[in-house]
Amino acid sequence: MPDQSLQRLRALRARAQEMLNSLSADLGPFCKNDGTFILKPNSSVSSREISPTTTCSCLMSLALSHEASSFYSDKRFGTTAQRVFLDTVESEWKISGLDVNNAFTTALVLRALGFLVEAEVFGTKTGNQVATDTVKLWGLNTSGATTRFSLKQIAQAISKNPKNFEIGAYAPSAAVIYWFVDGVRRASLPLTESNWRNLCSWASTEFNHQLSLVASDNDAMMDPVAMAMSACLCARLRTITQNGLLGAKSSDLAGLPSEVELERSIGYLFAKQTPSGIWNKYFPMFHYQTVGSNYCFTFELLEALLSEFTGPEYKVLDNSEFLDGLEKAVEWCENNRLKCTYNKKTFSGWNSGGSLESLRMSQPESWATAVVHMFLSEIVRVVSTRIQFELLKKYKVRLPKKAKKSGGLGENIGKLMDTQVFLSGKHESLRDLVINEIVKHRALPDRLIDSIEQKTRYSPIPESDKLSALLFGPPGTSKTEIIKAIADDLHWPLVELTPAIFVRESLAFVHARAEEIFDDLMDLSGVIIFFDEMDALVQTREGEANLDITSQFLTTTMLPMLSRLHNRRRVLFFMATNFQDRFDAAIKRAGRFDLLLCMGPPTLKEKYERLHLAYRLPRETAKTKRAGKLIEDYVRGNQSLIDAFELFTYGDFSAFLTGINSDASLIEDSLKSLGKDDFCDALREFSKNIYLKESELTDLKSELGKSTLSDLKEATITYAQVKEIYTEKNLPVPAVARYLCDWHQSKRQ
Repeated sequence: MPDQSLQRLRALRARAQEMLNSLSADLGPFCKNDGTFILKPNSSVSSREISPTTTCSCLMSLALSHEASSFYSDKRFGTTAQRVFLDTVESEWKISGLDVNNAFTTALVLRALGFLVEAEVFGTKTGNQVATDTVKLWGLNTSGATTRFSLKQIAQAISKNPKNFEIGAYAPSAAVIYWFVDGVRRASLPLTESNWRNLCSWASTEFNHQLSLVASDNDAMMDPVAMAMSACLCARLRTITQNGLLGAKSSDLAGLPSEVELERSIGYLFAKQTPSGIWNKYFPMFHYQTVGSNYCFTFELLEALLSEFTGPEYKVLDNSEFLDGLEKAVEWCENNRLKCTYNKKTFSGWNSGGSLESLRMSQPESWATAVVHMFLSEIVRVVSTRIQFELLKKYKVRLPKKAKKSGGLGENIGKLMDTQVFLSGKHESLRDLVINEIVKHRALPDRLIDSIEQKTRYSPIPESDKLSALLFGPPGTSKTEIIKAIADDLHWPLVELTPAIFVRESLAFVHARAEEIFDDLMDLSGVIIFFDEMDALVQTREGEANLDITSQFLTTTMLPMLSRLHNRRRVLFFMATNFQDRFDAAIKRAGRFDLLLCMGPPTLKEKYERLHLAYRLPRETAKTKRAGKLIEDYVRGNQSLIDAFELFTYGDFSAFLTGINSDASLIEDSLKSLGKDDFCDALREFSKNIYLKESELTDLKSELGKSTLSDLKEATITYAQVKEIYTEKNLPVPAVARYLCDWHQSKRQ
């Protein structure tokens, strides 16, 4: 039965996803014709006025959920998220009586930039490029700015001193500085070493101060929300300094709180959570001159916590109190969703409680609605990651080899001997086919190899890309090895499934077991799934085979499940078999496998020119190169021997060579000592005991009027035709004849 913890996580994610599905519908009514957003249903809709913080909050929510492009594709707006952001930058950064270039607006604009860059709203441009090109009349907390600065210059100027984040009479807020640092990191904007050091020093002091007040339960002075936001700031600064990013130095790490201290503070925070799921208001971040105090909203806090404290270095997700708190927060969202009608428009969403008037009127606020959706997006991402982590443990996943930044595209596939496939009347390199149609579309640039970005792992695979393949061909043709090589080249985990895992229970539980397994597979992303030795579970339901009840049942069951997995487009999956004619025809239809690939033995060229691979050497040597050339010279002119040698699988080839000499450095000398005649005799004798025997093709060549293996490969041979030929002679169909039938069955779908 499914694990209870998985059931709990899936239920939490489903609740969050259900509300998240309404993101575009919730924000749509707040969007003006120019693409910017109003705060409340009854706010002014003047086309000349832009609310920068409201608009930035909504843009961030759309970007985080990867809906920015689709949202603005609506013809009502006639603009793009990129244009809306640039218009917001050009607007007057003055809200509710705050100074025109206040730190709050500045931080949110820069954070919005970071989110939009990560969502690739600006195309191939980097955040640094956009921030350099985008300019704004700006001055440091003054209302009389006349100088035009780029966003990059603004980020560098405001971060020189934490005091620059003061807003009016209020001291700098950890939340505002966190939003600034988060934006800088997402947009990859470099700051000076001195700026980073000052931010680290301030964050450490603030965290220790707030933690001491909460830990001592000082009711009069404590602010658990400020403590937690300072913990988030310290966690982000630890990541930046630890990796020496954006001009920061790892030496600054020493002054920041440890991961243990930061994680402990989260426990203190959730101890102060109210039964309803939110936190009481403590001290405001600053005061608006026209509308009152501004507090850090619960879901701004939770979004930051989920972003910072759910990585592998933290264990908060192992704490049931943390999950309890998230469930209570989601319940608050479910119970406090507001809906109202104004000017014939229906508005839905949430209210932060900052305005009693709008709360009494059951009016949602756009920015609060956007922030709740950001929290829900993070819930879905974090819980999906956790579920994947649990599933990879459950299925004893094979982790990819440690990434190397200099190997190049297809490095591990290139370590295998290549074979050819016959597609659309042409001979193609299997290695090139796999690299060009599968690997290169999913491969990460060097800068991401060590830490796969979430967008890479959790974004659906585009419809135009291949994501599945049925590999068939004789045993020993490296079907399993190429799947492992693909996983290593993509740096993706590999889940290997055999029939044993499906039939672990009795027949009565087979269907339930298959459903459980595929439910688990549907929860994976950025993973390769390999169905190995599955012949018994997907055999043809027609023809000669007499299937037992279990096999018939599983064959029927597997069909829709493979379609579901394919349609979800979150993983790559492969299935391997020795002979495809024994597979149910429905399994091989489009919508389950994008490629049908017959894998044969390595080509003669590979055997001659890459002999070192038979000894598992990373590169050829002068001696292995000469040894390969010597073998080519020995068999030249002997067509029967050439055909026999071509049918050697990788394993056959390796066994044959190591039988001559197990030391690659001595194989050349051994071949020379053996001589041409003795070598050919040894090759001929060895070929009698391999799986694909050239000698068993004599009758087929005679019946079809062909003289060589190449001639047979060029002919279109069906299994029915082959079976008739051998039946007439009272002989079983040999494996090599089956292989020649399969040779013509490769195709793209």
